Amino acid sequence: MEGKGNMERLTRRHADGELFRPVYVIDRRKGYVNETDIIDKLAEYEDLEEQGKLLKLPCAVGDTVYSFSFEKILTLCVDSFVIYTDGIDARLSSKMKEYEFLKIDMDIADFGEKWFSTKEAAEAALKELERGNG
Repeated sequence: MEGKGNMERLTRRHADGELFRPVYVIDRRKGYVNETDIIDKLAEYEDLEEQGKLLKLPCAVGDTVYSFSFEKILTLCVDSFVIYTDGIDARLSSKMKEYEFLKIDMDIADFGEKWFSTKEAAEAALKELERGNG
């Protein structure tokens, strides 16, 4: 199974992080850009997506995420992902001393509603819930 850093990149981001540029794929035998390699890589990803084999996760293992419980913001670490027939859960553990042994599973479908990538987003969601809008 390929993991982080094992994929050969065929694109490159500009310093602003917004734009993509193709990496020049040189066919060493012919000495010119081989666009076929780029098209083949794209086709491979499209095939995987059509077959339900390509996952887009809201965060990575090791990331810090935030949730809330009883009017308190929780700082959590993503330990792993668990795939079930009906969905995918993120397995999270507490990074807070007072909740040292807290381990919870959160459905990735609830990302942005019950757990968040920023503390500010979790705080805003908690305020909405307290106002009775959640």
